[in-house]
Amino acid sequence: LTFQTDGLKHEVISIIYVNKELSLVEQLRKIFFLHANVEGLYNLPFKAIFEISKLYPKAYQLVIDYRNWLMNEIYNLLLTTNSNALKQDAHMFLFVIDGAMVQLLDPNKPDERERLLEYFLMGLG
Repeated sequence: LTFQTDGLKHEVISIIYVNKELSLVEQLRKIFFLHANVEGLYNLPFKAIFEISKLYPKAYQLVIDYRNWLMNEIYNLLLTTNSNALKQDAHMFLFVIDGAMVQLLDPNKPDERERLLEYFLMGLG
């Protein structure tokens, strides 16, 4: 889990702070698809939320710490273009990622990541 979350942090930091030429929407899109991917680094931490909280509380806390870190990074990113951005917007972004992951784990559901992300982005205005 540490490897996964450290890798994710590195990627998110790169998207936000290194790729300065990207617009807010492009940054959010990259962060979204980095996480909403069953073959990506977020798959194991996402599953950990549901499967290890009782048996492995330290591992669970690692995932919670990562999610809190990600929400703060998203919130700060949103503030760069909208000084009225709310912390709830960052929470909603994470919920959209989680919803996409749940859909991707069901082989009978179509891949609707793009639609979910577009719905969130429309709400940003």
